[in-house]
Amino acid sequence: MKSFNKSFNKYNYYKLTPIETYELVRSGKIKKFPKHFWECDDSDEYAPQLTRYLIEKILKWKDDDVREKLRKTTFKEHKLGGLLLCKYKDSCYEAITKAYPKKNFHAWDFVNAPNDYWQGEQGKENAIYATKWLIEEKLKWSENEIVENLNQNVFTENHLLGMLKKAFNCTLFEAIDAAYPGKFKNWEIGTHVKNNYWDKDKGVLAVKWLIEHRLKWTDTDIKENYSKQIYKDNNLYGMLQCCFNTSPFEAINTTYPNRFMEWELHNVPRKFWASHENCVKATTWLIVEKLKIDISTSKQKLSKKHFKANNLISLYEKYSVAELIELVEEKKTIK
Repeated sequence: MKSFNKSFNKYNYYKLTPIETYELVRSGKIKKFPKHFWECDDSDEYAPQLTRYLIEKILKWKDDDVREKLRKTTFKEHKLGGLLLCKYKDSCYEAITKAYPKKNFHAWDFVNAPNDYWQGEQGKENAIYATKWLIEEKLKWSENEIVENLNQNVFTENHLLGMLKKAFNCTLFEAIDAAYPGKFKNWEIGTHVKNNYWDKDKGVLAVKWLIEHRLKWTDTDIKENYSKQIYKDNNLYGMLQCCFNTSPFEAINTTYPNRFMEWELHNVPRKFWASHENCVKATTWLIVEKLKIDISTSKQKLSKKHFKANNLISLYEKYSVAELIELVEEKKTIK
């Protein structure tokens, strides 16, 4: 059992309380604490007492002051650097939790959490707890608020950037998915999904999520509102580029094969009507499937209103009805 040096000098250390000894050091009457002062067994009891003395009597801090102001330098400037280093591995968090075991202090309340707090399996558990604390207790965010507001600054402002880096590779989605497994999609969290994340299967899942879960669109909604912009608005434009050649129609047609014709959607793909094959396909669809009239009599029956009503006005403006019917008949003849 170690004990600190009880030798008699100008002061009888043996008769002094730890606080009286500390005041001698703090006032400069003695240069340093007696030998083994921080290593002796009794120091487990008086080290927390000295921490409380510093906080309550010298600094006169409330709990919020402790969270906002406490630093390693606080101990050093008040001649308690040895206490922090020898007793608590230079950790403000360990010093405070030993001094106030019943108070709700967290490692991340302080500028630097203990070096190993976010490492290993226990570190991951600590990080999950911290993420849930941030979302549920500190911010009190709903799922929609998480999607709309979560960014790296939120972690920085709450002393959790180190946690995000060490436990989750600085990836917002990894943090949220660890805390709430399967509740959010990669592209919902943060502002950027790495391009190497995407493949065609994930792209299809993302399109289904966007249409069915996020937007809750019917087929009519899709026909009236579908565009490239919805991917930009929902952090999925990179996916559209990687998986579907930046083509909204390719995305929707791959996800829902043959459910929509190009011209049924809000915007026809660029240069679509430059292809005679596309013109024939659209005109045949209009005559046979929508109007259900005979091609041989369609030249007399088709009019501008039929094209306009079926989102084919751009086709009508490019070719006359007679030209379109000739293209259709020519295609039939070739077959």
